[in-house]
Amino acid sequence: GNNTGGANNLFLGSSAGTANTTGSDNIAIGSGANMASNNLNNAIAIGKGAIVTSDNQMVFGAEAGSANALTAVGIS
Repeated sequence: GNNTGGANNLFLGSSAGTANTTGSDNIAIGSGANMASNNLNNAIAIGKGAIVTSDNQMVFGAEAGSANALTAVGIS
């Protein structure tokens, strides 16, 4: 990632987590797995190209809201 102020993040994979700069407690696993904005918290994206779009959300497999994604919201 490109963290400038975020903490407790885990990014594994080519270009994983690169959008994050100040968000904390995030996980991105897979090539291109990422956050939709730079300041999300408690967000998890797993799978090639998975994009999480809000705080306290998990996305598996693709961008949140797409037909190929499994999304859970309200995690804590």
